[in-house]
Amino acid sequence: MRKRNREINIFSMSALDLFASAMGAFALIAVVLFPYYLNNSDVVQAMNKIKDQLKQCEAENQSQKSEIGRLQQQAQQQAASLAQCKEKLKKTFLAVVIKWPTKKHDVDLYIADPSGAVFSYKHKTISGRLGELSADTQSGPGIEIWEINNPPSGKYLVSYELYNRHGNNSDAIVYGGVYHRGGHDKLKTIRLSRKGEKILIATITVSDDGNVTIRN
Repeated sequence: MRKRNREINIFSMSALDLFASAMGAFALIAVVLFPYYLNNSDVVQAMNKIKDQLKQCEAENQSQKSEIGRLQQQAQQQAASLAQCKEKLKKTFLAVVIKWPTKKHDVDLYIADPSGAVFSYKHKTISGRLGELSADTQSGPGIEIWEINNPPSGKYLVSYELYNRHGNNSDAIVYGGVYHRGGHDKLKTIRLSRKGEKILIATITVSDDGNVTIRN
């Protein structure tokens, strides 16, 4: 009786054992490494989420910068507007108005500004100076007006003169008033009896902030 050949069976079992061992090792490695692969995926997702949050923060930051820029520009505009308002409040105007009801009399108004320049019928305007004698009556009843916008600060002297009687020997009765930003102030009423006599009636003071005071 011939003996069976067992080498093939032995070889086959060895190969199967080797394969099984390899599969077991692979399975073991897979089991060991699987959590790391899982963790790596979680990290990627977390990183992507963080990147999205960073992008959102950057967008919000840019939006806030734009809003801050807009508010700063608005604040600058408001500051400029406030400065303009303050500047306007400093400005004023003056209008000195005199009138006389007596007939034929020619009464002249004189205004000396802070620089010493004198406005009158001879110099209704003066080069390099603000102000104008805008109304000049030569025979009463009459009226004369001197006016100025944004007058320089300082003292303005108001004087009257009976320039000509034109045959009326009675006194010239002169009324006056000053109009300015704060309202209206009357000047004292005066009787002019002497021809050619110039009389100081009032001193008008304009302050740096545009306020007006009058001393009769």
